[in-house]
Amino acid sequence: MGFTTTPTKRLILATAIAGLFGASAAPALADTEILLDKLHEKGVITDDEYQQMRTEARAERRSQALRDAQEQEKAQHPPADTGKFKVADAVKSVELFGDLRLRYEDRIATSPTDTNYDRQRWRYALRLGVRGDVADDFFYGLRLDTGTYGRSAWVTYADDNKQSGSGKTAQANKSNDGAYVGLAYLGWKATDWLQIIGGRQPNPLYTTPMVWDPDITPEGLVEKASFKLTDNLNTFLTAGQFIYQDFSGPSTNNSNLSVGKQNLMLYSFEAGAAYRLSEESALKGAVNYYTYSGGHGTTDFRSKFTGDGTGYAGNIGVNDLEVVEVPLEFRFPVARYSGLVYANLAKNLKGSDRATQAGLSSFGDQDKAYQVGVSLGSQGIPQGAGTGAVYGNSAKKGTWETRVYWQRIEQFALDPNMIDSDFFERTNVEGWFVAAAYSPADAIITTLRYGQAKRYNNNLGTGGFNDDSSGLLASIDKYKLVQFDVTLRF
Repeated sequence: MGFTTTPTKRLILATAIAGLFGASAAPALADTEILLDKLHEKGVITDDEYQQMRTEARAERRSQALRDAQEQEKAQHPPADTGKFKVADAVKSVELFGDLRLRYEDRIATSPTDTNYDRQRWRYALRLGVRGDVADDFFYGLRLDTGTYGRSAWVTYADDNKQSGSGKTAQANKSNDGAYVGLAYLGWKATDWLQIIGGRQPNPLYTTPMVWDPDITPEGLVEKASFKLTDNLNTFLTAGQFIYQDFSGPSTNNSNLSVGKQNLMLYSFEAGAAYRLSEESALKGAVNYYTYSGGHGTTDFRSKFTGDGTGYAGNIGVNDLEVVEVPLEFRFPVARYSGLVYANLAKNLKGSDRATQAGLSSFGDQDKAYQVGVSLGSQGIPQGAGTGAVYGNSAKKGTWETRVYWQRIEQFALDPNMIDSDFFERTNVEGWFVAAAYSPADAIITTLRYGQAKRYNNNLGTGGFNDDSSGLLASIDKYKLVQFDVTLRF
């Protein structure tokens, strides 16, 4: 008489087999077939069920035997150390980045008293770093740069060989060829639209070299928000709290312990938008606001700016600066190429006060800065008011860019310590700049730049301090600069 397994019998059978499997490994699998034989003999399971379950049991026994053999092999012969670079499990990605730049340069300047300055030199700059993502939406960046000057990573060949004294001068000396921290930041993607970044970081603002030297990496805290309103319209907001100069120190005077009055701070606020007209056309603009707070004393950056070139302190002061900047750009196709027109306008809202503090109240209207430029290059390259191949932002074989702009910075318009230290390196200067860049191979960029400028208002000096020329020329009347670079991008 045949029997069929009821749900209850199937449950009893499953429990019995599970109990055997719960006992360790191979013996349990072997006993499974014995149990199946007895259940088949007693008619608990049908012929079809018996054959199916016995086949499954044998397959499981073979799989278990293979797994046991593999585990035994691993125990007897552990895998050899591959020697590959290892990082903590929480670090999700590590990217090497940076560049090596070689340069020939010729700077020619004349002072109002006809003192001439002409320096030709060969230079190099190395920037090497790592960046990437960390678990839980954090990210990081670290970079080492050559050069100790905040607005330049360049080192001049054999410049340290001219040092004398103590018998230490030698050919190929290395006293100036050090590496210093250029970036050290940690960020958090708090939401899809908000990032918070702390440390020494890339400039987070949409701007141009007229206001911010591209080599400056500000130190402090930044909050960046971006909102995609439509498929073509994006808006962005940025706030920065940067430590401009550290004055902190021990104090026994309670009146000096209030927050924000020890360090000189630069606060920046930005609101902007980008609108894509088509795949190859776009508009972008922003309004940036800068103000300074804190610090103490009358030396260093808190000294009164005079701009007369008579001393270091009188040319770096940031008193009475409240600057509004408006960068704009329009990118569009030109035949098979990409065109760009852009402008940057800035005004110091406290320009009149800054002039009065310098003893030049009649020049309070010298509080504006202007830049207007045009760029033409290969399709697909990074191209913007402050980005492009001529700035080292593109290195794909066969790509190129040409760029020209005119610029004027009036005496009391901008922070003289942040403007580009190469072209138009001081205030009260106007002139023009032209450059061309070409990549003969992937990761290689060749760039030729030329610029010439003159003093804008002949009744004023040229404010600011630059390590390259300020020690010899208090003010600049005329200025020319030629640079040829070969860059390897990592």
